[in-house]
Amino acid sequence: MATSAWYLAAHLGIEHDVPNVVLWGSERDLFGHRRGLEERARAALTQTTFLNSFRMDAATMARYVGIIAALRPVYIRGYAGSLYQLARFVEQRGLRLHRPRFVYSAAETLQPEMRTTIERAFGAPAYDFYGSREVGPIAGQGQDGALHVFGFFNLVEVVDDANRPVGRGGHGRVLVTTLHNHVMPLLRYELGDTAEVGQVDADGAVRTLRRVTGRITDHFVAADGALIHGEYFTHLFYGIAGVREFQIIQHRVDQVEILWVPFGAPGGRPAPSQEIDSKIRLVLGARCEIVWTEVGEVPLTPQGKRLFTRCLVSRGERR
Repeated sequence: MATSAWYLAAHLGIEHDVPNVVLWGSERDLFGHRRGLEERARAALTQTTFLNSFRMDAATMARYVGIIAALRPVYIRGYAGSLYQLARFVEQRGLRLHRPRFVYSAAETLQPEMRTTIERAFGAPAYDFYGSREVGPIAGQGQDGALHVFGFFNLVEVVDDANRPVGRGGHGRVLVTTLHNHVMPLLRYELGDTAEVGQVDADGAVRTLRRVTGRITDHFVAADGALIHGEYFTHLFYGIAGVREFQIIQHRVDQVEILWVPFGAPGGRPAPSQEIDSKIRLVLGARCEIVWTEVGEVPLTPQGKRLFTRCLVSRGERR
């Protein structure tokens, strides 16, 4: 909480305890559990209203638009996927959202197209906040566009496949050493994330990140063993009006399944599906089997996250 407050004040120029809305996944809320007294007191003191984004059907999103309009929050934060889904819903339905000072996302990678859609729908700049359950806050995006590493909280390194630090502009795996965990210190802990480096100190410590590019498991495996970043596949679905939600899963090197939820009446496949198939085979191989599965909703992780790509190919199958 203290780190979030410092980030808001230092990099976004706003106090933490102003009216704000949080779109966050909470499985327990779906089963009728109530927040504890401490949680409710903290929410009241920080003027925070939580909106459960674990299940975001049309009726729920329409209700959230009304709640946000009534509360008029100074800022809105939440899962990148939840913010993006609400933004797409608003644009599809021709609705208007209350315009906050800014929006900031966390827990998932904020892809460029997602940022553009969120900023357009909310009429406000979108910033990215990077952290993890294991090590806590890692970095926050400032008004200069860079992700500023919270060096007082964690030591961050970005390394290549040989575990050598990469320099400015380099891309690699994220390692974190915790500085305040006195019970179970984590030394050069690998999060499973990949990132592009901004500024680096002389001793190799990363001061800023240009962007967090995603999870290592976002990378799909082509027939020739090459790794294809998940962004390639998500970009194929941006701007497609007939698809409300999607998830692309690589079950095998030669098999991909696409889960999709239509806007409007169910049935059939989206208009550009053949074009999407051909672009997938272009990078994964001509023999790749592509299965389209229409679903009522794309399943979330237990934490309520919306994963756009999932690679289930084991490491043993990766060359």
